[in-house]
Parts: sequence; C-alpha cells; structure tokens
Amino acid sequence: MLNAMRVGAGSKIVKFIVFSFLLLAVAGMALMDVGGFFRNGGTQGNVVATVAGQKIDAAQFDRTVRRAISQQGMMDMNMAYKLGLVNQYLGNQVSSVLMQKAAIDQGILINDTVIAERIAALVAPYAKDGMTTRDAFNRILMSQNLSEGEFVAMLRGELNGLMMRGSLQGAGSVVSDAEVKALYQQKHEVRTVKALTLDSTKAKGVEQPTDEVLKPFYQSGQEKYAIPETRVFTVALLTEEAARKGMDVSDEAIKQLYDERIDEYTDKEKRVLQQALFTSQGEAQEAYDQVKAGKSLKEASGKAYVGEEAFEEAGLTQEIADAAFALKKDEVSEPVETPLGWHVLVMKDTIAPKVKSFDSVKEAIKKELIEEKAANQIVDTSNQVDDALASGETLDKVAQDFHLVLKKVGPVRQDGSTADNKEGLGDFAKSRQDILETAFSLESGETSSVQELPDGTYAIVQMGTVTPKTYKDFDSVKADLAKIWIADQQDVITRRQATEALQAAQAGKSLDDIARETGGTVKTLTVDNAKPVEAPLTDPLKKLLFENDKGTYQLLPGKQSYVLATVTDVKMPDPDKATKADLDAIRTAAKQNAQNEVLAVYFKSLQDKYGVKINQNVLARLYETPGEQQTQ
Repeated sequence: MLNAMRVGAGSKIVKFIVFSFLLLAVAGMALMDVGGFFRNGGTQGNVVATVAGQKIDAAQFDRTVRRAISQQGMMDMNMAYKLGLVNQYLGNQVSSVLMQKAAIDQGILINDTVIAERIAALVAPYAKDGMTTRDAFNRILMSQNLSEGEFVAMLRGELNGLMMRGSLQGAGSVVSDAEVKALYQQKHEVRTVKALTLDSTKAKGVEQPTDEVLKPFYQSGQEKYAIPETRVFTVALLTEEAARKGMDVSDEAIKQLYDERIDEYTDKEKRVLQQALFTSQGEAQEAYDQVKAGKSLKEASGKAYVGEEAFEEAGLTQEIADAAFALKKDEVSEPVETPLGWHVLVMKDTIAPKVKSFDSVKEAIKKELIEEKAANQIVDTSNQVDDALASGETLDKVAQDFHLVLKKVGPVRQDGSTADNKEGLGDFAKSRQDILETAFSLESGETSSVQELPDGTYAIVQMGTVTPKTYKDFDSVKADLAKIWIADQQDVITRRQATEALQAAQAGKSLDDIARETGGTVKTLTVDNAKPVEAPLTDPLKKLLFENDKGTYQLLPGKQSYVLATVTDVKMPDPDKATKADLDAIRTAAKQNAQNEVLAVYFKSLQDKYGVKINQNVLARLYETPGEQQTQ
C-alpha cells in the first residue's frame, strides 16, 4: 500500500482516477470490506455503546478520547465529561459507524488505491530531512497510538462518510427566491418595543440578616468557600534527547542497513506515459486509429486527454500497468477498459532504475539508527531506574546516576492551577494530565514507578507536601453571605412584583401606570433582528419578542432585574432593495440549514434502522469522580 502511496503522490493521472472514483462511488460500485473499527467490543460491562451490532469498547474509547482531549490542550477528563465533550466525541464515533454501515448497504467502494493516495497526501508534509514516507507514516501511527490497520479503517470510514454526506446534502441544495426574500425580511425585521424594568436592587423591605439566619445558609453552601487541596511534588524526567547525547553508530552499521534496504533507496524503472480516458469503447478505438495513422494522442483525444506522467509499475492499476509496460517507445496501446472507462496509452520513454548513493542517504540512516538506539536505551534505563528506586536509592541519587532532569511543581490544585489561578504545569503541556493523575494518587513522601508520558519521555513523580482541603471560616465570609442573602430576598420580592405587573398589563393597564406604582422605569427601543440586543433587553427576551405577535407581553429576568416588554410596531424591510451579496449570504445559510436538517433526519433513520445504545453508566464510571457517582 505504501509503495503505491509513494509513487502515486502528485500524479495527475492518479489524482484524476481518485476524483473519478469519488464521483462514481455514490452511484453504487462493489464494496470492499471496511471492517468495523470497533469490532472487538469486549463484555457488555465494558462497552460504552453498541452501534449496528458493533461494540465500542470502553478501554479503547477511553484511550482515543483522552488522546483527543489532551492534544487540544484541554482540561481534565472529568471537566470534559461535565461540559459534554466526551458525549460529543462519542456521538462522532457513533455517526462514523452508522455512515460506514450505510455505505456498505449502498454498495460504496473505497479501494486501496484511493486510500494510498490519501495517506500519501497526509504523510507528505512529515517526510523531511531524509526521512522515508514509511518512517514518517510509522511516526504518525506511534504518536496517535494506532496500528496501520486502525488508521486505514478510520480513513476509509471518513471517506465513506464524506461521500454519503455529499450525496445527502444535495437534497437540501435548492432554495427558491421566494424563500430567500422571506428569510431576508425575517432577518432584517425591525420592531418597536416598550419595556418596563423592575430593578431588584431597589426592592424594599429586606432587613440585614442575623448570624442565626446566615449560619445555616453558610453550612448549606460551604463548598463555595472551600480552599482546595494543594500539592508540591518533584518530577524526574528521562528524555530520548538525553539518551541520544554521546551516542554514535559506525559506518559499517550504516552501510549494513543501507545494503539491507537497497530496494527502498532504489527508484524503480518508470514509463513516461501519455493517457486519454473515454466513456465508450468506440471513442477510444477512434482515437487509437488516429494515433496509428500519425496523429498525436493529444490531437486525437481532445478533452479526453489526461496528460503525460512518469510511473512505476506498482503505481498503476493492473490493467493499465500490463498494457503500459508491454509497449515500446512511441507505441500506442489498444483501448484498455477499467472501472473508470476506456484508456488509450502512448509510451513516450523509459526511465531506468536509479540507486541513491550511500553518501546521499548516510546521514539520514545514521540519524534513524541513533534514534532507534536511544529508544531502546531509554527503555533499558527506565527499568534500571525502577530497580534503583525499589532498592531504596533516593530520587536525588538516582537522578545524579542516570542524568535525570528534576523539576519542582506546586503548590497546585488537582486541576493543575495555582492559588492565583495560573497554570502550574507549564513545562508539561502534553503530559500535564498524566502527571497530575499520578501526583494526586500518591501519599506525602511517596515516589511513583517510572511511567511513559505522551510526549515520549519517562517520568517519576515524588510527592512532597500535601496541604489538605479546608474552608474559609464563617466570620471571614459573613459579609459576602449577607450580600447574597439580601440579593436573594430582593429577587423574590421583585419576581412577585413582576408577575403581578404582567397580570396587570394583560388586564389592560399601561406600562407607564405600572411603572409609577412600582417605581420601575419604562424605555422604548427600536430593535433590529440583525443587530445585537440593547439593554435592558436580553437575547432570550429578544427572541420571544420576535416570535410572538404585536401587543403580547413577555416577562424574563435581566441583570439583577425583571423586564416586562411588548411589541408596539413591526416594520418589514423591502427585499427588492437588498443587495445581491446579502441575498447570496442568506441563500448559502439556508442551504446549509436545509442540508443539516436532511443529515439529522437521515442519522435518526439510521439509528432506528441499525440500533444505537449508549451505556451512560460506563461513561459515568470512567469520567465522574466517586463522590459525584454516589450523589446521583
């Protein structure tokens, strides 16, 4: 596969074939086995979801979602779960499996040639400094903790999903001019709003609370005044960079590897081919006859002419390779049929095999051998470090003996923040969560075993001081508690007053009269649906005012207030005066909304057809803290 990827990258003919495949696949070609990415699901107790009979294993899902969250430099997994990011990631996995299943039923083909070309494009930017494509690909797989099979399955699923989505989105691609004009009017509608604001801070009748009132209030909300546990610890690092220092490899070892991989450093024999692609055998035969009569392939083919490119035999489909490599210089092939149509080839030249010289690749091979040696060395050293610590050696002595880098961290909270809410693990951006989980699992003075971090380094964590969680005392927060209690009581009074005002307005009393009775303020506003809302209105209140008829009253809380509002006038813009750019933007947005609706309906139908079960208990077990699970 990777050989085809190497020779196919950048090829005009291969790109043409890939593009044609993507178009033809939707029409229904024979499907190759996409193999479920989550096929091995485990037992029901360790399954986060079952989709179309395929089980998404909890351990595998946990590894992939933690990797995705950490690569974005985000918060710990518990917070990610609370914010819905874990469920969102699982939803993407479920959608992918459903799309793959639907693609199977629709007969969509994504063959290895297409997969290889896509991988080549993905890997190309990473193949630098003499690194081969295979080495670059292996680096990517290692960094993502994926096997080649898993990577290919994921990519095939992605391409299946893109084609399925593309075909579905066409269903929502037509928006009439009448719809666009109506949407323009809705977007730019202007309403005159009269709003009564009742300020909670001005509510009367609330007395200063006594300690007897505030103490139960303090006790029920004591967690608000918690001072989190903090820890100070030391991280000892063993890096590949340190292991590489002073390492060298002999010229003999480099030459030996060069000889063993001579095929990899050999550019295979190539054929310079001109190609034309036709939809029918008759057209191809006519072009062939004209070339035989003396015309060039480009002249004989017209728009069917694809171009000229040099290829290795492995970079072509079998049918084309058999024909191309049987031709002599300037010979034309009989029409060759492939799933894409009928091809006519002219062989223009032969490029002989070329072996890259030892000197040209020596440094790249040396670098690879040193990295491999360092990778082995760091594993051996980590085992020696573990043994030394287990025998009673101090961390300082082990660090000195094995050239470890010691870094002190803390005091930090469990989320990695400092007391002044700054980042406490800035030196460990990619590995902060792993280090925190280890640190907060240790007792004071305890030292962890050696563990491998996501960035490839090895680390030991030694716990220093632990400052337990405490609470601010009642007297220190009494003033704040009093403010909160008074604000709550004022809100209760103002909410009752606002409810009575709504009833009075609905009975016919004007907002001006109500304002005089309640001490509220009345304001008349011109509200443009396309522009940001103006105080005292809020976005939710604006939404209600534009959804309901003129003269109806809407009541919602504002900032330390309640706002009672009604629409007194409605003005609709003239769509014939809108600019083309405005209408085009609305048409594009309407298409996207329609396409999203089609996809949503389609996904719902796939869920009903194939079955989707989400095991929220497993998710909670994985990502909620023990205390949270007990309180549910």
